[in-house]
Amino acid sequence: MAAEGGYRRAELFSPECRQAMAREGAIATRDRYGKEFFREITKRRKHYMKGYITNKTKQRIAVQKGRSETNWGIGALWLAVAREFQHQDKW
Repeated sequence: MAAEGGYRRAELFSPECRQAMAREGAIATRDRYGKEFFREITKRRKHYMKGYITNKTKQRIAVQKGRSETNWGIGALWLAVAREFQHQDKW
């Protein structure tokens, strides 16, 4: 049961309630570690591995290719690929 934490909380609480809990957690973290903590974790990386690309970037490229493709069948395949990357990004 303990491994289901996020799923169980999603079943029990409304989105507004979960948002309020997340806000309270962020406030507690800010009080404990200070504002610099959030600035540090949201900083952009200076160096990426060669060939590094995020799922969000892959999704954006697939959508662009799907929309620009003149053959509707191939365009539909690219849009399906984009949906797959979108689902991977959520989990």
